[in-house]
Amino acid sequence: MDHAPESLICRFTSTHLVRANRRRAAGTTLHRVRSDLLLRQSSANLDEAERQLRAVLDVARSRGARMLELRAATALATALSDARRRTEANEVLRPACATIIEGRDIADLVTARKLLEVLDRVSAPDHSAKSARFHI
Repeated sequence: MDHAPESLICRFTSTHLVRANRRRAAGTTLHRVRSDLLLRQSSANLDEAERQLRAVLDVARSRGARMLELRAATALATALSDARRRTEANEVLRPACATIIEGRDIADLVTARKLLEVLDRVSAPDHSAKSARFHI
């Protein structure tokens, strides 16, 4: 029995799925980069940047894309922290960090943990809110 047609169908389908997945990943990366550019232009763009980053977070969580989620959460937490919304920043970033259980020395995770340390320090009663600026 010849399975060549089935094999070709499987190959075509898998290739199509990989391409579609790459396009979705590229789309979420574009949203994240766009939000960064918006914030670099003006802090007045925070609402739009936040919408972009929350959309990326939703997509990443629905796909189980942990590193994409971590990058988006770090970017959003940084923007929220700069806007003095540090409790919210912590609530966004901490769960994303907790989902990464392997590769503790990955640069994105190290950056996220440093931001959490800054947020924790600033939340302490004896620290000035001005010391909370964090940039990736």
